[in-house]
Amino acid sequence: FDGELNPGLWLTYDVDTVVSLLPQRLVTIEMWVTIDAEGSASPARRGLFGAEDLRLEGQACARGLSLSYYQLTSSTVLEFRVLTAGARIESYTAANFTAGSSASPGDGILQGTVSGVAAGVWHHLAATYDGSVMSLFFDGQRVALDNACELPPCGDVAYPSASNDTSTASSGVAVCPQSVPQPLTVGTLTNRDAARPVYSHVGAMRDVRLYETALTSGQVNASYHVRRDAMRAAGFSQGGHVTSQENEGKESPSVDFSVDSQRSLVTVSGYFEPGVAYECHWSSRGG
Repeated sequence: FDGELNPGLWLTYDVDTVVSLLPQRLVTIEMWVTIDAEGSASPARRGLFGAEDLRLEGQACARGLSLSYYQLTSSTVLEFRVLTAGARIESYTAANFTAGSSASPGDGILQGTVSGVAAGVWHHLAATYDGSVMSLFFDGQRVALDNACELPPCGDVAYPSASNDTSTASSGVAVCPQSVPQPLTVGTLTNRDAARPVYSHVGAMRDVRLYETALTSGQVNASYHVRRDAMRAAGFSQGGHVTSQENEGKESPSVDFSVDSQRSLVTVSGYFEPGVAYECHWSSRGG
């Protein structure tokens, strides 16, 4: 995924159509990723997997399950959300957190900070929820741990399909917004919060898995070591997009170069396997 030409994969337009097949009380999200986004002092939140609706978070209306990250200049902040029906969470940014912390104890949001994440290098991520406790793992090691609610056990995951809670306050005004179709995605997230959008993952992903059980620390570590050497050997060269120098730098795999005033420098870059030959084929329209 490059965040522009390939901004993520929608597994379904409406998670409600598959919610009966998704984990409820016991959950593990596992994947291999390369994180190639440029670091920033004020990083965007980038989605890896999940379905969530974050409208009116502070009024206990947020719903969903997700894994995402923030790419800082010298570290990476991983974020795991398990929002249950009673979770009450507040607005925040990555700058509010330190390694192994959450927005506030038992709010269903867990963050862990890791360093040394180089572009183009495969890393193993895992996030687990056992009905009470949330854990985050990076390359086989647990980097964060916290209760998912203030008073465990915390119950089932409240997917966005359950976010049509229009219970009213004493004034008669609806507290939570009416539910709308919410996608289940890989490589991005859509949270319905225009004020705090989630951006697409920049990097490669492989072996994305969702388990209906909470793996133990030992199982996560074993899963990492089984594939570690093979994944580290399968490196990628870094890249970006197809770009026309004369066509105002427009990024597209189907740029119309006929409008260029002179010969253009065309750059093709992306993720390519070392030692493999690739070809580019060009076609013209109307002769």
